[in-house]
Amino acid sequence: PSAPAAVPVPVAMGTAQEKPAVFHDPDLDPPAHPRELTSHPEAKPLYDKGFVYYAKGDYADSISTYEDFLKQFPDDSHSDNAQFWIGEAQLQLKQTDKAEAAYRQVLRNYAHKSTLEGYKTPDAIYKLGQISLMRGQSSRAEYYFKNVSERFPDTTAGKKAQRELEAIRVNTAAGPAPDPSEG
Repeated sequence: PSAPAAVPVPVAMGTAQEKPAVFHDPDLDPPAHPRELTSHPEAKPLYDKGFVYYAKGDYADSISTYEDFLKQFPDDSHSDNAQFWIGEAQLQLKQTDKAEAAYRQVLRNYAHKSTLEGYKTPDAIYKLGQISLMRGQSSRAEYYFKNVSERFPDTTAGKKAQRELEAIRVNTAAGPAPDPSEG
């Protein structure tokens, strides 16, 4: 059984007259006791099988295979990647809430390290930003993109997040798009 999804909360900064509430997601804080990962050579074939399913577009079997992988090898060096790919497959199936929960498990259970070291932290944070955009929460998306671009600037996710931040700022500066029904 997975832990319930954390609900990010606004954190008050000063009085309401001074500054608006600032959003803080506790899942972006490194876990106090991340799983210690070790390599289990017998785990790799099962991990690879999950990825083959994903690559073929068989997302349900990919999820099932990665869930089996995590049950059998919860502390394998590929377990954070397996958890991330569960989220990716769920996102492909338009199961946004389940995908978000999977990405949050990456952040809650594993050390917050760079993809350059084999970890999925930057990608999971980036995906939380993407999900926020899908939900029309641009300020929340900006929060996630800023976090990943500042913490992991040399990663692919950090670079993509920087581009997303620039796009959000351009769109915000331009104001709302004109309504085509008017005029």
